[in-house]
Amino acid sequence: MTFDSFVKQYTADMQTRIKENTWATKEHIIRTKIIPYFGKQKMSSITAQQIITWQNELMNYKDENGKSLSPVYLKTINNQLSAIFITTQYGITISVITLAKRLAVWGKRKTER
Repeated sequence: MTFDSFVKQYTADMQTRIKENTWATKEHIIRTKIIPYFGKQKMSSITAQQIITWQNELMNYKDENGKSLSPVYLKTINNQLSAIFITTQYGITISVITLAKRLAVWGKRKTER
């Protein structure tokens, strides 16, 4: 099963459980940030290295004005990918699920109290 095919099933299952505005945000992230990279890949073939490469591309992204994505938005994108993997566990090894959940602290953590 391709990632794109699974996301269609994920959408059918999750869309009715989430408020409309929340779903609109998730759907935008999936459509613009995740599907373009993972869409045609088989779920069972997605590797930790591919996730790291995707994360690096997002961290290095700059728009036409030279502005990068905020650390909070990067974390939101990564959390959505993690949610999809956790929901499925279809053909994905636990190490990849764990990686998607824990990998890449997007930006610097504030240590101020």
